Amino acid sequence: MFSEQWVFILEKMTAEIFIDKFGQGDAVIIYDKGMVIDVFIDPPINARFYPPNTFVKAKVLRKLPNRGGYFISLPSGEEGFLKSKNQYDQGKVVNVLSKVYFDSEKAQTFTDQLKLISKYFVLQLGKRGISFSKKTPKSVDKEKATHLIEFILKRHSNIFVLCRSAICQLDLKGIEENLKLILETKDEMINSLNKGNEFHDGFARCISAKRFDWSLYFVKEERGIFERLGIWDLLEKLTRKKVFFGEGSYLILEQTDSFYTIDVNSGKVLSISADELNSKACDEIYYLIRILGIGGKILIDFLPCSKSIKRNILNKMVKLFEKDEARNMIWGWTKGGSFELVRERDKTPLNIILRNN
Repeated sequence: MFSEQWVFILEKMTAEIFIDKFGQGDAVIIYDKGMVIDVFIDPPINARFYPPNTFVKAKVLRKLPNRGGYFISLPSGEEGFLKSKNQYDQGKVVNVLSKVYFDSEKAQTFTDQLKLISKYFVLQLGKRGISFSKKTPKSVDKEKATHLIEFILKRHSNIFVLCRSAICQLDLKGIEENLKLILETKDEMINSLNKGNEFHDGFARCISAKRFDWSLYFVKEERGIFERLGIWDLLEKLTRKKVFFGEGSYLILEQTDSFYTIDVNSGKVLSISADELNSKACDEIYYLIRILGIGGKILIDFLPCSKSIKRNILNKMVKLFEKDEARNMIWGWTKGGSFELVRERDKTPLNIILRNN
């Protein structure tokens, strides 16, 4: 936990962002109302993988017909896997974008579908068009926004713009300003690749700024602050296989070769009903999945409960994950009695960062 000299300070503050120099960039932690809200940490200096959303030039080595892609040679000297339906000859140099690295036994995955993501827009290179997120409120005048975006895009070729639901926070002037900003980033990325350089759009500082409005937080940036506040110890506890919550109850978390499992256990305290523990476990599970960067297929073994309670759990999990930045699908209860969901991998898992350090 946080060291004692900081406890009083942290309790008085309601929203803080602490930034420490780490590895290839920074470590950023968002702290609000007595708990960690999110954490973003860049790979260590000697890591054999790239941060998510890194644009690089790669050389095609060989095709894997049954895997839907190619092995590629990366500027780092490592091999990666390019998932693509396009046809490339051996030796072809391709602009690629790194995906989240999550399995030390496999090559990092890349895509040739180049995208830039901001709080309000997603730009995809190579095609043209405009669309709006399904979650966009009706208050947004899509017709006016579309005409404005079309006018701005006249100076740019083959750009597809997806307007995210957060666009509802902007007026037309705000839409113009923010779209021009991400288009400038696109130009910087292309110029960087043309010079043979990497372009990073997924460093911890960048991602956290896109997801959180820093103007609403007390921001403290200082080398070594994670060590002084005991944040590294706190994060290490969160990555343990056994995580306690509530009245002595705990979760067992484990990554298998195929999926991630979470087992809910009541512990020795029996004063709380299984239904209450299952409900509390929902909150803790959602919290840990986000903080730890858990993705892929996730199976949860809740405590035994009735059909009505299972419906309550399903409704609660759906509501919780509606707030998740990462795309997800809540499948619900399987015939075997487990709870299943699938979540997009939106950041390098915390345990991989700590293990590589």
